[in-house]
Amino acid sequence: MTNTQRLTVRQQEVLALLKGFIKEHGYPPTQKEVASLMGATSPNAAGDMLRSLQRRGVITLANGVSRGITINSQAEKRLVKVNLNTIARLKLNDAAIAEFNQQHEQLRSQHPFTAQHIKTPEPDSDGFYSMELWSVMNLFGHLCFNGADIPFELNLELEGE
Repeated sequence: MTNTQRLTVRQQEVLALLKGFIKEHGYPPTQKEVASLMGATSPNAAGDMLRSLQRRGVITLANGVSRGITINSQAEKRLVKVNLNTIARLKLNDAAIAEFNQQHEQLRSQHPFTAQHIKTPEPDSDGFYSMELWSVMNLFGHLCFNGADIPFELNLELEGE
């Protein structure tokens, strides 16, 4: 039995609201924002709900942190089949954008006859870049190591997911 199967209907609704907020904004809501999402007038109602979700093990609350809600991985685990040509949408940080532009400029200088065909991808209106998964791994794999700043938000959208 998974953790989400042990939740009440209301707890499942609130967990879905938390996931939706994080997906939309890229960061967790405050307790006051959770209350608003729940339709509650009191932040205490949100606090009670968040603590009940923490007791169930589906979220972790960081004490003294305004946006200290983390959805635990066991609540999020699911099997996703992808191949290296799957399109990933991701938001890049400044270091990743600089690396991205530098690598594309290097390609243009190394291949001057095809330079006009090498286009640096632009973000969409939501700030997401779309590229094949193999390209993400190729471009940013060397930037992802223990202790490093991750070059993109960890919430990736995969085509067809």
